Amino acid sequence: MPSLQDRDTERQFTHLDVAPTLAHLPGLRWQPQGDRLGLGHSLLAEPGRGTLLEQHGLPRLNQRLGCPSPLFASLWT
Repeated sequence: MPSLQDRDTERQFTHLDVAPTLAHLPGLRWQPQGDRLGLGHSLLAEPGRGTLLEQHGLPRLNQRLGCPSPLFASLWT
């Protein structure tokens, strides 16, 4: 199990980061970016790029995730 000592325990994260963090606990890794899964980032990973929320901030993240998509709209209309 990864140690929490010497890690920043005050991180900004969203629900997107839960799955990669839970996968990291038992040691699951995947390629090419072992700490990322979908749009999420493991909170137990070594310091690096950080979560999307840490990188972009909440207003920008909400804007990007809420962006209307013509493809998405055509699938549901």
